[in-house]
Amino acid sequence: MGKYFNKKIKLLDIFLVILAFYTVLKFSFSSIDLFIVCVLIIVKSYREGHLMFSKKNIKTFLFTSFYFFLLIISILYSENQESAIKRITRLIPLVIIPGLLYFCKISFTKTKRNFILNIFLFSNVLYAIILGTVYIFYFNHINLYKLSLGSLLSNYQEFQSILDNYLGHNTLFFHKAYFSMGYVMAAIFSLHQLIKNIDINIFKVFIYSFLFLFFSFSILFIFSFPNVLALLISIIAYIWYNHKNRNLIKTPSILIFIITVGGIVFGISYKSNDIDVKRGYNFMKSIIQNKKIDYNDPRIEIYSTINSLYKKASVKEILFGFGIGDVQDKLSKEYLSRLEQANNRNIILFNEEFNDAYWFKNNIVVMPNESISPYGKENADILKETGSKKQLSYNISKKVNLEKGNTYTFSVYAKKGNAKHLILRLGDVSQRATFDLGQGTFKISNKALIKAEILKVNEWYRCSITTQIKGASLIIIGISNKKNQYKYLGNNKRLFLWGAQLEKGANLTEYVKNNNELLKYAAERQLNTHNNYAYFLLAGGALCLLSFLTGIGVLFYISIKNKNIFQLTFCIIIAFNFLTENILSRHWGIMFVSFMLIILFLNKQNAIESEN
Repeated sequence: MGKYFNKKIKLLDIFLVILAFYTVLKFSFSSIDLFIVCVLIIVKSYREGHLMFSKKNIKTFLFTSFYFFLLIISILYSENQESAIKRITRLIPLVIIPGLLYFCKISFTKTKRNFILNIFLFSNVLYAIILGTVYIFYFNHINLYKLSLGSLLSNYQEFQSILDNYLGHNTLFFHKAYFSMGYVMAAIFSLHQLIKNIDINIFKVFIYSFLFLFFSFSILFIFSFPNVLALLISIIAYIWYNHKNRNLIKTPSILIFIITVGGIVFGISYKSNDIDVKRGYNFMKSIIQNKKIDYNDPRIEIYSTINSLYKKASVKEILFGFGIGDVQDKLSKEYLSRLEQANNRNIILFNEEFNDAYWFKNNIVVMPNESISPYGKENADILKETGSKKQLSYNISKKVNLEKGNTYTFSVYAKKGNAKHLILRLGDVSQRATFDLGQGTFKISNKALIKAEILKVNEWYRCSITTQIKGASLIIIGISNKKNQYKYLGNNKRLFLWGAQLEKGANLTEYVKNNNELLKYAAERQLNTHNNYAYFLLAGGALCLLSFLTGIGVLFYISIKNKNIFQLTFCIIIAFNFLTENILSRHWGIMFVSFMLIILFLNKQNAIESEN
């Protein structure tokens, strides 16, 4: 280890190594470490006479960091001063780190930088081990949802949602968009190291090959769409920059690339039903075809709300924004305003997406878009029993807040599979009916219902129950057996489902889809802009956004000029992730950006030597 360090800067090196472990450190601890690193860099630059403030450097710094000063000014016209101060405090590294890059003319040797990046690589491996351990440990809890291990392996979103419910973000941060940014960088660094060591150290080739494949396939499993794209483009860029490197055409390299390409093709095929794969594909399709495509992502409502907010903005707000303290308040109010204007007589949400987490699954697996609905579109779902040796109920359910004493009608379209008995419930356990989807008949267990109906629609039946609400209410759609029992021995039977509707009144009306589920989801959770470009636009206005884009453009310019694959990979990662997340509004995002800027861009010439 001694060969990597110069004794004169040993303290800085130690804190840089600690900083590389930000992925597994407590937020408060890594923040303190980042502050110490910045102070040590300034002290080192001063002692060595490399702290330089030329007119050119000052102008460039102000030009690329102007957005931050606009955000500071926006505190003055923010109504929510407390929020403004908290948010600008969190963003302070975004002005300190660029200051270090322009005014502190020190650099790391290539050997030292590679050592620090190896530590970062190890920290990401450690994080993956922790995540995997949690995954296995909580699998018993996950079984409460009756999901198979295979379904979870193809759907990280479900796993993340479950851990959200059980652990919360304070215990372990596992938002895939954030930690998979580090996975992309780790994958490219591993690729570079394995190619470099092909003729030198076969053990290193084996280790880095394994790590490259591990991180690449982990990114596919997690499937944060921006980072999947970042990985693919960075691999292409690496090959382009190194196409004259003979190591690329040697057997180990070719084998690695064949495995990677095959794994990517298999991974995408295996995860073709993953919600984020579909979102990403439809999002790209909507951009290319320039038309609205339903991809069941709350971001579509977030961006529509931002657009609505911007249309109402004054010239001053367009140029200088609403103020950094008021962005979230403005968004939340606009969510509610749009909801009030979009009343729908169908009360329940996700009324065609029964696989969504909105519906609680009780001994049931939902297989989405497996059949043609009554209206000719392939978006009907399958409800399938998980099977058991115990007497259990098999259904999906949702708690609803309804007006006590009023009458409501609950309906759904259903079609028989190898199961043909459907249960509908609205209210307490006595307020239910069983429908025979083979005979077109129904049976009410007692007089708790006002009425029930079953209407034939092509090969489907529209089943409905009407009842008076007595108190806390639960809606249930489930499978029964030929004895019309609520609990029975399941045998993996299934039936088809589509189009649930809950409406006020005793009359069954024409079915209408409630398209406000994503908007209500965004409003209830007070979702942020999920786009850093949009955030800076709303916070500091068009001038703020222009300056922010200029700063990113300068980083791209340096990276391309140097032909430095690590710098370019970092730029690609942040450029894509800024499109879909408020990366700089979370601690993890700030740490990733700060660490990479220091390690990759800090040097005497403000340009890292080429790694090729």
